[in-house]
Amino acid sequence: DNHAPVTAAAVGYPIKHNLNTKAIYVVAIKDPDGTPTPVFCKYEPKSNDMALVKVGITAEDEVYDIIVIG
Repeated sequence: DNHAPVTAAAVGYPIKHNLNTKAIYVVAIKDPDGTPTPVFCKYEPKSNDMALVKVGITAEDEVYDIIVIG
């Protein structure tokens, strides 16, 4: 499910990955009207398979692709 609850925007969204490392880089992409746009995000590796990602203030209908690179 790529629709995260808006109330979690300030706290961050837990994003699971299978890279087995905390040495990661995270990119958020917003796709308004079919135009992919990089979005500033903050992230904090929590374990070797999960990061906490914050994309700032989001609206109810905003959708982001979160890309985790390790």
